[in-house]
Amino acid sequence: MGRENVAITKLMHVKERKNGNPHGGMYDCIKYIIDPEKTENYWIGGNAGTKTDQVYQNFMETKRDFQKLDGRQCYHFVISFRPGETDPVTAYNVAQEFCEKYLGNHYQYIFAVHTDHEHLHAHIVFNSVSIVDGIKYHYADGDWKKYIQPVTDSITAKYGLSPLVYEEKRKGMDYGAWLASKTKMGSLQEDIDYAIKHAATYQQFFRIMERKYKIRSGYSQKWQSEYLTFKNDKMPRGFRSYSLGKAYTVDAIKQRIAMKDFRPEKQLVNYYVPPVRKWTSNVSGSWKKKNGSYLTPYQKKYMYYYWQIKKSERKFSGGRGVQKTSRQAEEMLRCLRYIIREGIHGEEDLKGRRKQLRERKDYYEMQMKVTLPDSEMQEVKKVLTRYNYLIHYIETHNDDKVGTYENELDELEEKYPIDELMETEQRKRERNEETKEQLKRIKSEQMMLRKIRSNDKKRGIVL
Repeated sequence: MGRENVAITKLMHVKERKNGNPHGGMYDCIKYIIDPEKTENYWIGGNAGTKTDQVYQNFMETKRDFQKLDGRQCYHFVISFRPGETDPVTAYNVAQEFCEKYLGNHYQYIFAVHTDHEHLHAHIVFNSVSIVDGIKYHYADGDWKKYIQPVTDSITAKYGLSPLVYEEKRKGMDYGAWLASKTKMGSLQEDIDYAIKHAATYQQFFRIMERKYKIRSGYSQKWQSEYLTFKNDKMPRGFRSYSLGKAYTVDAIKQRIAMKDFRPEKQLVNYYVPPVRKWTSNVSGSWKKKNGSYLTPYQKKYMYYYWQIKKSERKFSGGRGVQKTSRQAEEMLRCLRYIIREGIHGEEDLKGRRKQLRERKDYYEMQMKVTLPDSEMQEVKKVLTRYNYLIHYIETHNDDKVGTYENELDELEEKYPIDELMETEQRKRERNEETKEQLKRIKSEQMMLRKIRSNDKKRGIVL
């Protein structure tokens, strides 16, 4: 079903104007919803009057009484019905009952039904300042489902109408536009990512980038590394690769090209390995599992030394000797279980596993580097910290700062793609946590390989 055939609710707010009459937006909003050509000069109601000047003055009087003239001026809700679903009388009754149940006598409001389209829709505008206690209205994420939807559901059910769907408006400007506006760094990063994805070699990467940019190589004495400078006609100046972030240095680009087809194992460790005691031996010294599978000669040597250490424990009646021998036995047991689990049969397998782990380590470390340039990451962090502070303050306070903070909140939403940045940060945190866990596992396995290598040299277990 298309969006135009769904009964929806829109929730909006009117900001304080920076130029001219700061309350002009509120005046124009009131004037718009009671336009005679849209309402037939009839379908209008509310508790603050039915004329633009009258409603505006009543709203302003309340703001002056409580000295809350700044910040968000009023709120504008729109209830749209499916084409042919209802009539003006029912739409009027729905809007009126919603105002009475949701706003009551706490907020001044005016509502009107627009009949100039095939689908009828009701507009509701209410003062941002309560006429009862002066508390400013604030809509927070989740309020629709928690407070507003139960009211609309009960009203639409009463009149036999389809439930209203909340049309959520994303907070902030478009993410792509914001990224591209960041001194062209965002689009340059995207172009580099594209070239890496489609290049099999560093030379091919160069050729792809040369389609859009003039590229110059250089060497930074400060960073002791090679860099690339990218520039085209749309850029005010060239940008050096290392200024784009850790994932965009020359070395990182080469590494990303080499690793782009790499797919790491989902899990490196922590799956079940049968205890050693489930392995048995006979007089001839062959070792096999109870299901009939045999150990390789390399694995047999670890099994042999494990049981030799365990037997040597009997020489000690207690004290440090027992503790030391027990630790040696436990370490040998962990090594034994590891080489059985990983199917390691000798030195070549150990070398191969070490190489795999290095590749995986490089892969996950690179994943943590692919992000915005450091300067922009600091900006994003600062913006989101401030935004969350403002939200919390507005929700928990009722003082003179609220209006000022509402204005600042609106400015941040105009300048930044708030919702997308929050989602990106959340995904980044989740990805980084997962990556850190993988790196932790890799480090643990690398330590195990070093112990095995040490044991091999110490006991001559090399095949």
